[in-house]
Amino acid sequence: MQNTLGNWIVKIALGAILFVGIRFVLLNQVTHSMTDISNAAQQGLARTTAQFQADAARRAAQVEHDKQAKLAADAARISAAAEAAAQKAAVQQAKELAWKQYYTAPKECEHPPSWEAQVECGNKYIRAKRSFEAQYSVGMPAG
Repeated sequence: MQNTLGNWIVKIALGAILFVGIRFVLLNQVTHSMTDISNAAQQGLARTTAQFQADAARRAAQVEHDKQAKLAADAARISAAAEAAAQKAAVQQAKELAWKQYYTAPKECEHPPSWEAQVECGNKYIRAKRSFEAQYSVGMPAG
């Protein structure tokens, strides 16, 4: 009986050792698996964060590019408008100079003595101005 009881004790001890060993191996595998999962999650998070930051940087660069393009377009429009205004002013100034060279009021129109003389001087001015405008528009482009 003792031999049988001793065999049972050895078998139970071996079973316990085997159970503890298997449990240790399984726990070790679970620990490694959890570590691998944690590392993969951290790497995935790092990749996602890096992708998010790269996307944000690209969007910011695009916004800045669009802003600079708009500023350049606005500056070009303003410059073109200023140049057109300057050209128009130069044409108008040339026209006014041409008018001054074209028309000199008659001496008697400086201080007309009567209402009729004043009206006649005004009519002479208007006829001269119309004649000038007709000639100027043919000879020079209208500003």
